[in-house]
Amino acid sequence: MLLETLSYGVGLYHSGLSAAERLLVQQLHSSGAIQVVVVAEESAWGLQMSSHLVVVVDTKRFTENGYEDYPIADVLQMLGRATRPGIDKHGYVVLLCPSSKREYYKKFIFEPLPIESQLEQHLQDHVNAEVVLKTIESKQDAVDWLTWSFLYRRLSKAS
Repeated sequence: MLLETLSYGVGLYHSGLSAAERLLVQQLHSSGAIQVVVVAEESAWGLQMSSHLVVVVDTKRFTENGYEDYPIADVLQMLGRATRPGIDKHGYVVLLCPSSKREYYKKFIFEPLPIESQLEQHLQDHVNAEVVLKTIESKQDAVDWLTWSFLYRRLSKAS
């Protein structure tokens, strides 16, 4: 089947291909010999290809529990393939999803999640380690050390 689709300029990329077949599809795509590659969802993380345009045809997969949404990390990984470093300034994405999920995906694509510090959960362990390393030898050293942390910067912005 792969040879037939390649004759039409379309590559297939999935876990059922041999390593040699996957490499062939990658080489043909990077050389420009084929313009379209259809990639199965399970191959998104191991794929070493990027493209000017990425089309995600669905956001669900069938599991033993029925249809389930792809994890958002998987969707973002797929969308992240939409640019060719050194060739394109911009990549393009078409994400086909149910209209009920449109706002959900727009939020994740256009509104980045805030990054929060997790230092407070293990602050005593980190301070103890710095004491052992003699980075912290006084209360003032501890205060100075803390002011350089991401936790301090996030707390400063919150007030």
